[in-house]
Amino acid sequence: MKSLSILTLALLAVASAAHAAPTPLLPRQDGSVEARKQAARETQQAEAKNARIQNARKVQQQEAKQERIDNAREQQQADAKEARKQNAREIQQQEAKQERIDNAREKQQAEAKDARIQNARAQQQAEAAARAAHVTNATRAVRDHRRRLAELEQLQAVFAKRGDQAKVERVAALRQKQEQQFSRTMARIEKNLPAEDYAALRKRLGLAD
Repeated sequence: MKSLSILTLALLAVASAAHAAPTPLLPRQDGSVEARKQAARETQQAEAKNARIQNARKVQQQEAKQERIDNAREQQQADAKEARKQNAREIQQQEAKQERIDNAREKQQAEAKDARIQNARAQQQAEAAARAAHVTNATRAVRDHRRRLAELEQLQAVFAKRGDQAKVERVAALRQKQEQQFSRTMARIEKNLPAEDYAALRKRLGLAD
C-alpha cells in the first residue's frame, strides 16, 4: 500500500503525543467557578484530541480506499492490455495458419495444373507417335503391296506367255487376295488417323481416291 500523506502523519503524530503526555491539570483553586472552567478546558481538549484522531482515521481510510481503487484500476488496465496482446497473438496465429493453408492449396493447385499439362503433353506425344507409326505402317504396306503386285504381274505375264491358263488364274486369285489384304490394312490405318492426316497420307503415297 502507498505511504500515508504528510497531513495524515502530522495528525497522527499530534494525536499520539497528546495521548502519551496528557496536559497536566492546573492546581485547583477554591470555588466552583474555577473548577467548572478547568473541567470545560479538559473536556474541550479531549474532544479536540478525539476529533484529530477521528480525522486522521478518516483520512487513512480514504487513502486506503483510494489505493484499492487505484490498484483495481491498474489491475484492470493490465488485464485489458494482456487480453489485447492475447487477441493479437491469436489473430496472428490464425492468419499464419490461414496463410499456410492458402500456400498449401496454391501449391496443390499448381502441382495439379502441372500434372495436367504433363499428361496433356504426354498424350500429345503418344498421339503423335501413334500417327507416325500409322504413317510408317501405311508407307511400308504400300511399298510391300506395290512390290507384291509387280511380282504377281510378272508371274502372270510369264504364265500367259507359256499358255498356262490355270496358273494365270491362280496368280489372278493371289492378286485379288493381295488387294483385299491391302484394303483391310489401309482401313485400319484410316480408322486410327484423323481424316485430314489420312487424306494427306494417301496423296503423298500416290493412292487413288
